[in-house]
Amino acid sequence: MIYDTIKGINDIDNDLLKNVIERDDEIDRFQWYIYREVKGKSCEDPNSIYYLIISRILERMADHTVNICKIWLQKSDVDTPYKKVVENLSFSLDLFKKGMALFYSKKYNGLNDIISFKKTIMNQKMELLDLGKSSDIATISFSSEEISRIALYSTDIAELAMDMVLSMQNEVAL
Repeated sequence: MIYDTIKGINDIDNDLLKNVIERDDEIDRFQWYIYREVKGKSCEDPNSIYYLIISRILERMADHTVNICKIWLQKSDVDTPYKKVVENLSFSLDLFKKGMALFYSKKYNGLNDIISFKKTIMNQKMELLDLGKSSDIATISFSSEEISRIALYSTDIAELAMDMVLSMQNEVAL
């Protein structure tokens, strides 16, 4: 959904942006399905709570992605500086991919690298907000908030992975 949002903004493809919005119901159903599965099998797998939490994070990320699509479908200025928005959203997507790969690898190495991007995320948000001062402030400011939330959820995935990895160890070596 994030990739298609990037493509929709980049290509000014409103049909693709609408398609992303339509897919949100599927994500909501999928998250509810995971909740029921985890609830039913929580005693069998000690990591089930982590899967439940990550499904909720992914559902929230999808919601923020939908919000971005809605913002761009309603934008008023044809000269909105979309390149920086696309750049920041692409950064968020890359961070998400790395966080998910580390979550599934169940390895500690690299998790702090993802978590350490919080300051970068906030700096990118401020850069976008500065662009909004000279153009479509509503589209840019709302987009910057949604994009930063997606990126911060990506750092949450890394923190969740860290919790899971550390919980699987009997002792933590410093």
